[in-house]
Amino acid sequence: IFRQTPVDGNVLHKIKSLKLCEENRKAQRQARGEVKKFRKEVGSSSHKVPVQMRMYPFYGELAPELNTFLGIARRDKLRLVATCNTIAQVHELTESNKLPAALEFAFAGRSNVGKSSLINSLTLATCARSANTPGYTQALHFYGLKNHLSLVDMPGYGYASAGYDQVEDWNDLMDEYLVSRSSKRLRRVYVVIDARHGIKQNDREFLHMLSRNRVKFQVVMNKTDACKPSDLAKRWWHVNEEIKRLPGAVHRVHMCSSRTGAGVQEITREIFHLCTHISKT
Repeated sequence: IFRQTPVDGNVLHKIKSLKLCEENRKAQRQARGEVKKFRKEVGSSSHKVPVQMRMYPFYGELAPELNTFLGIARRDKLRLVATCNTIAQVHELTESNKLPAALEFAFAGRSNVGKSSLINSLTLATCARSANTPGYTQALHFYGLKNHLSLVDMPGYGYASAGYDQVEDWNDLMDEYLVSRSSKRLRRVYVVIDARHGIKQNDREFLHMLSRNRVKFQVVMNKTDACKPSDLAKRWWHVNEEIKRLPGAVHRVHMCSSRTGAGVQEITREIFHLCTHISKT
């Protein structure tokens, strides 16, 4: 069935133009070359190299409005505001204004799918804690971006290097947060899935839970650097067809690689435009 999946020419063109399937090794070679060229042009090895050039070479050129939005040139960029192990802590911090941002965007997904790495790459930061160990994120981490929004890094569902009871506690914490949070505060949940596999059963169950509770969500296919272009286009088609039937889903499936930065700027720009639109209403 997968081999017979149609390939959308526009999607395939996008995959190639954004270098979504270029391997991380190639991206790092390009990064080393660009850094060397940059230092030669500025004539100083001490001059600070832009983060996207050094770490995310396929992120693309940063537009001035995004540069201002992210606070790249200042010290007010991404920072850890709070870590919550219970929903009571979330409510307490909200009521005491210790979570200053009025807008929240949450990142959910299976363990080790790259949620923390995605937060780092879309903000061009290194603040979000990440590791190769499944289940490394064990609480709700609220990262503030210049105090005008919070990016919430959530524990992963599925397999984790932890006991069954502990994993169940994480799942309960996520469910309570997502269901109880006001839609005026939690504006969107980005559900990160592995682009190599598409929507797996535990992803499907999580998406249906969000849909039943009328939580607005959008799917992000990460780790595209480990895919072939034609396979990625087919996976995208299957994912897109499945979420079309789910109420609450944003019918635009993102594809990206948090390791190379390919496709990530589209998500950053989307969050920027959402925040700009909300601030005007």
